[in-house]
Amino acid sequence: FCYKINMRVKIEDTFEVKLYLGSKESYNGREFSFEELTKFIGQFQKDRDDACPLRITQCHFVFEDYLEQGWEVGVINYPRFPKEEGELWRFMCSLAEHLLEHFKQNRISVISPKHTHMFEVEEAKQTHEEE
Repeated sequence: FCYKINMRVKIEDTFEVKLYLGSKESYNGREFSFEELTKFIGQFQKDRDDACPLRITQCHFVFEDYLEQGWEVGVINYPRFPKEEGELWRFMCSLAEHLLEHFKQNRISVISPKHTHMFEVEEAKQTHEEE
């Protein structure tokens, strides 16, 4: 690489973990906002020694006739604050557990390049249809 301006370049091994959560409590409950999500995540980060900078992207979940807005929350091995793969994975799994409880989710998926883990509450609804 040949850079023509005076700058530093920091390189770390690439690793990314993402989690996916919907925007409704259970399937048919209250819809929570992006602002509520970012406030909760920001406090979660402040309360930890191993906090990581995150990216939050809006997405939509579609299954047959069910449609729900949701979010992808991602973390990379950011060279400014490098971490080991295991540290990033543990951080995101802990975040998933806290999001699952706080936002009353049925399940949250956490994915790495090799594995997908689904966190699911014991009493999770198995269908989005009204009872």
